[in-house]
Amino acid sequence: MIIAIDGTDVGDQTLQEVVAKIRGPKGTNVKVGILRDGKPLDFTITRDEIRVPSTEYEVKKTEK
Repeated sequence: MIIAIDGTDVGDQTLQEVVAKIRGPKGTNVKVGILRDGKPLDFTITRDEIRVPSTEYEVKKTEK
């Protein structure tokens, strides 16, 4: 569970608010605090572009 961004508690914020704090210019760092097995841990992450490939689909009619 994410508990802090750049040292600021995010426990009362929405997912969208937390994501907005994590996002930023490519190549910049963000410090993310998480809670794992009841223990707080901090990670410094370098922002980069995340590409999510799209999937093509087609709807075909079938004969009965």
